[in-house]
Amino acid sequence: MSLGAILDSSAYHLVKVNSGEEALRAVLREDFALILMDVQMPRMDGFETAALIKKRPKSKHNPDHLRDGQ
Repeated sequence: MSLGAILDSSAYHLVKVNSGEEALRAVLREDFALILMDVQMPRMDGFETAALIKKRPKSKHNPDHLRDGQ
């Protein structure tokens, strides 16, 4: 919630989702410069969601700083 409050301004287009499935749908609809994700999401965790996002050719070059459970 803290990051959301900081980033929620007219300078950014902030997209908030509540699950990995919602995140995947959002990535299909829009392009993102930055994706911040909680690793403990319901049903599909952040690691699994990030791996699926990276499989998409259009988003495979997004920076990935959480690899191999680090």
